[in-house]
Amino acid sequence: MDLVDYELDFYKSITARVGPSSDEMSARALNFIPRQGENSHILEIGCGAGFQTLFLARNTAAKIVAIDIVYQFVQRLQNKLHELHLSDRAEARVLSMDQISYPDGFFDVIWAENSIYHIGFERGVSEWRRYLRPGGYLAATEIAWLTDRRPREAEEYLLARFASPDTLEGRLSALKKYGYKTIAHFVMPEECWTEHYYKPAQAHVEDFLKKHGHNAMVQRYVQILITDMAMHDKYKEYYGVVFFVAQKDGQENIG
Repeated sequence: MDLVDYELDFYKSITARVGPSSDEMSARALNFIPRQGENSHILEIGCGAGFQTLFLARNTAAKIVAIDIVYQFVQRLQNKLHELHLSDRAEARVLSMDQISYPDGFFDVIWAENSIYHIGFERGVSEWRRYLRPGGYLAATEIAWLTDRRPREAEEYLLARFASPDTLEGRLSALKKYGYKTIAHFVMPEECWTEHYYKPAQAHVEDFLKKHGHNAMVQRYVQILITDMAMHDKYKEYYGVVFFVAQKDGQENIG
C-alpha cells in the first residue's frame, strides 16, 4: 500500500468529511442557485463519503449522479441512498472526474466540494464546462490564498500539497476566462475545518494506527494529517477553502 491507499482506507472506514465543509455552507451555496426541480440533473464530482449527495437529495427535487473513483465510497453511498429511499432520484457511480461519460450540456448543476484540486482548478472548470447546459451552474470549493503576502513556509507547504495554489483573484479570473459568471464566493468558516473535518479524523487516528500495526507508511500518512492540521492552525489567516458559485454563459470555444 502507498500513501494514497492509506488515505482512502482511512476515510472509507469512518463517517467523516474528507475536507472542510458543512451542510450549512452547502445550503448557503445552494441558495444562489435557482430551485432544481424533478426535471433537473445534478452531477456531483468526488462524492466521497456522500455528505453532499445526501444534502442535495434532501434539498432539491433533481435527479443526482454522484461520482467517485473509490469503490468503497460509492458502494457505501449506494447502500445509504437505498436505506433512505432516495435511490429513485440519486445514484452513485465509480467514475473518474477526468473521464465523465455523459453528453455535453446534460447537467443543470455541477457540484464539487473538496474534489477539484485533484486535477487543478483551471482544468476542472474548463473541462467540466462542456457538461453544463447554457446557463447551468457550477458550485465548487477550492483552496485559495487570502492575502497578497504570506510566509515562505506556508507557500512551500501548499505548493507541495496541492497541484495549483492560487490567489482568490486568480480563481475568479479563471472562472471568467473559461466562460463563467461568478454569482457568489465565500470563505469556509473555521468550524468547517475543526468540527466537521479535523476532529472526526483525529478521533480515528489511534485505531487506524493499531489496525495497520503502526507500520512506517501508516505513520507517515498520519504525520501528514497532523502536519496539515498544524499548518492550518498556524497560517489560517493566509489561506482558506473558498466556495465558488458560478453560472455558465452561452458562448462556446472558451479557452
